[in-house]
Amino acid sequence: MDDSSTTISKANSLFPPFLFVLFCTVGCTSSMNYGGKTIGSFPEVIGAVPALPANLPRPSAKYIFDKDNLGFEKVATLGALDKKIRSVLQKSCYKSFQYYETLTGYALVTQIERIQKDGEPFKEPYRWVNDDLSSPSPPLEFSYVIRALFSAQPGFYRVLLFKVSHRDEVTIYRDDPTTVNDAISIVGGGVDYLPTRISERSFTDDFIVTTLVYEFFRPDIGEAPEITKLGIGVNAHLSKTNVHFGGHSFE
Repeated sequence: MDDSSTTISKANSLFPPFLFVLFCTVGCTSSMNYGGKTIGSFPEVIGAVPALPANLPRPSAKYIFDKDNLGFEKVATLGALDKKIRSVLQKSCYKSFQYYETLTGYALVTQIERIQKDGEPFKEPYRWVNDDLSSPSPPLEFSYVIRALFSAQPGFYRVLLFKVSHRDEVTIYRDDPTTVNDAISIVGGGVDYLPTRISERSFTDDFIVTTLVYEFFRPDIGEAPEITKLGIGVNAHLSKTNVHFGGHSFE
């Protein structure tokens, strides 16, 4: 048995398949109620865009941006906002993204990256979790992510999640032994584009951008990664990664 098979076998024993995040494909609908008025009914999966899990693993850090403090001017639609966010992230060398649909908007997830304990990312090409370190953009299938993270060097890793939604859309977080598996699976379960039917929705003052940071720690070779808390906030993570929204550097 080769090393990759051994790694996957270890992953399966630690995280049984039935614990993987399951996305509804048919027959599941949800609706939101704003001020006594029901706004829409959104299938859990429409047009092959998976839904962001309703109960997310509790993040290591969280920060909520209002439309005003994002600093993006003349942004009228979710698609225009997505272009702004992607542009900011791409300037900091993020190249691969995954998209999910939420009840009122969408979520964007970055690829797994290796970081220092203070949140500063490793230099290229050692920043990305990738079997081939010469390639900056690893494939994002779930099986790959599990194998790559289990075969990665011991240390700290990070995933950023940006959830764009109406402020009345509630996000529920949970703590249980499967959360590390669920958090990792978010990296490889979405699609790599934002569909037109989502991008054309209006980005109004009632929308917020919830920024979640998932920090992983792999103690040693052969040991499972775990969600950790380094004790630094989202602003510190963004500052160390040179991510600037609206000219604000979070220094």
